[in-house]
Amino acid sequence: MMFDPCPGPRLFGMPPGADFPADLAHHILHLSKNAPPEALPRVQILVSTQRMARRLRAIFARKGAGLLPRIGVITDLDHIAPFADVPRPASPLARRLHLARLIKALIDADPAMAPRAALFDLADSLASLLDEVQGEGVRMQDILALDTRDQSGHWQRAQAFLRIVDTYIKDAGAEASGTEGYRAALVDHLQLVWHDMPPKDPIIIAGSTGSRHTTLRLMQLVANLPQGAVVLPGFDFDCSTDIWHRLRNEDQSQDHPQFRYANLFNA
Repeated sequence: MMFDPCPGPRLFGMPPGADFPADLAHHILHLSKNAPPEALPRVQILVSTQRMARRLRAIFARKGAGLLPRIGVITDLDHIAPFADVPRPASPLARRLHLARLIKALIDADPAMAPRAALFDLADSLASLLDEVQGEGVRMQDILALDTRDQSGHWQRAQAFLRIVDTYIKDAGAEASGTEGYRAALVDHLQLVWHDMPPKDPIIIAGSTGSRHTTLRLMQLVANLPQGAVVLPGFDFDCSTDIWHRLRNEDQSQDHPQFRYANLFNA
């Protein structure tokens, strides 16, 4: 057992300017110093980038002979849920070709909508939008229902293209899921599994700010595990209570460097 029992989410932070990977390795080694040698490789560490993962492995390796913790990237969840019954993401090329066919039909019906030369650029844009929608947990119906009071007709034309995404989702069903949708489905799966059988081994998410909806949800799950923890980078321990209150209650504070953490605390 790495962590003592905690009544709520387990959150740690490191201040701006800290050597995050080096300090993280130091603290993990300190927490496991009295544990048997086989305990450290049972620790799962999820970091933000492959670069940080490589540096963290190198730092642990420099500590001398011994087994290393399992270090991965937070966007690669297959090794956490290797047997999840979740449909694999659709081929990016297949998605774009499917979307291109739907766009072609729209342009054929109304050539003023867009030039034929823009067919595949529009398919790329809609595929990117689809990833964003699925990753952020937004429903296309909510986007289509937006009332912009736009008198120029621009929004009406945009809605016509957005309906293509909605049509594609309905046509393709489970196969409409891209990489972001696949990750979101894996987090759904982990939420169900961990509710009944939380992992006994430590899981640590380190270095993420929770800027992506799927990542934020995973951080919530891990922080509440019996042996889970989230380590935040660049955390300002000197922020006053008044500033935190404003960050958590005012939308105009989104440009503040600590705003994402206020959003995380609300979650």
